[in-house]
Amino acid sequence: MKLFKAMLCSVAALSLLLPAAHAQAAPTVVKIALTQPTGHPTTDLIRGQFKKAIEEKTNGRFRIDVFDNYSFGNFEAVVQGLQFGMLQFAQESPSNLSIYDPKLMIFDLPYLMPDYDAVNILLDGKVGKELSRSLEKIGIKGMGWIALGTRFYWMNKPFHTMAEAKSMKIRATASKVHISMTKAFGMNPTPMAWSETFTALQQGTVAGVDVDIHSAVSANLHEVAPHLVLSGHFYTPHLFMASAKFMDSLSPEDRKIFEETFAEVQKIQRSAIHPGEQKLIEKLRAQGVDVIELSPEARAEFMNAGKAIWKDFDKQVPPSLIQQVLDGYKAAGKNY
Repeated sequence: MKLFKAMLCSVAALSLLLPAAHAQAAPTVVKIALTQPTGHPTTDLIRGQFKKAIEEKTNGRFRIDVFDNYSFGNFEAVVQGLQFGMLQFAQESPSNLSIYDPKLMIFDLPYLMPDYDAVNILLDGKVGKELSRSLEKIGIKGMGWIALGTRFYWMNKPFHTMAEAKSMKIRATASKVHISMTKAFGMNPTPMAWSETFTALQQGTVAGVDVDIHSAVSANLHEVAPHLVLSGHFYTPHLFMASAKFMDSLSPEDRKIFEETFAEVQKIQRSAIHPGEQKLIEKLRAQGVDVIELSPEARAEFMNAGKAIWKDFDKQVPPSLIQQVLDGYKAAGKNY
């Protein structure tokens, strides 16, 4: 009888422990904040391949939740979320992040990365790797650079030369470099939130905006800005960031899984963005969008005006840092 009672007690004790064990088996939620909407290659890759790979490689111990199109919150909410570990991963432009390290303004310098080869050399080279680590002092780990793309002008009024673009109102970001460049081109920069841009173009409040082609198509900008000027005045990468608090909490094995999975998706993402730009340009042309290719003379005029402002930001972006970038190009056999 004593043995039987002891067995009953053991069974009862086990039944009390089962709910707790079940609770402990619930997956750890990993939140990722993205700036791009559904349908953008970056969002689709993170929501698809990255999520699937992490959840499978960890046998469901982690669950990936994606907040796209700024749905997690604004820039400040994202940064604070990463710092306090309430958000585990996010992407953001170096223009916004430059308030924490002015050297990140280097990515805003017009015509610094004139083609895709230059992009890869800079982002994957010594300078790119060093700059990706520039937020560690505020508790954010840079996982690496992902592609946003080449900026072109989307206009409700066309232009072919700097003279034709003179005084046109252009939506600008809050970046001082961006504003200075727009003025150097003879245009009138109008700082405005991205969320307000479509309506501003539709109503004629601004004549145009410069943005990468994937973001523009995702936002249907060609419906209200049917003139696409292939200026290619600068290239925007985004830093894929991790909460240092979260990464430090992981076991070495799990940390490696997240780092290796990001590296895999990073390669796919960049290879999707670059060829995708050319495909979208041809698709838009076939749909009746006025695709304007600048003449060599007009492009040189824009390029000279853009490069002339580099010196105005030498306190934020040391000339020696720019020279490292140019030296990296030469070492790779490129002379720009």
